Amino acid sequence: MNKKIKLIYLILILTLNFSCGEKKSTDKETNKPELVATSKTDTLKFTSAIRAIYQDSKGNYWFGSHNEGVSFYNGKSFEYFTTNEGLSDNQIRSIQEDKNGKIWIGTAKGASLYDR
Repeated sequence: MNKKIKLIYLILILTLNFSCGEKKSTDKETNKPELVATSKTDTLKFTSAIRAIYQDSKGNYWFGSHNEGVSFYNGKSFEYFTTNEGLSDNQIRSIQEDKNGKIWIGTAKGASLYDR
């Protein structure tokens, strides 16, 4: 099986896994998101749902989480971006690329721009 098909299967499995079950908080629990430290890893480290997936013009994948920011996958490792790196909010709603190759990230509190 080639790498592209494996990656597509991985994305589908992750999407189904995170979208099928969501923990409901009780009155006694405080729903505090666990932010992922900005680092490069070879594994997607989100614990909340994935809300957006985008493949940019260079073939890289962007994953937007429910409350942990954005992860960028270049085919080898994942890199994470949160409000600590300038995102408007960690709840990602959409990811798009403009004609100049800039990545626009729609969040619950406005848009953020990633310009390599």
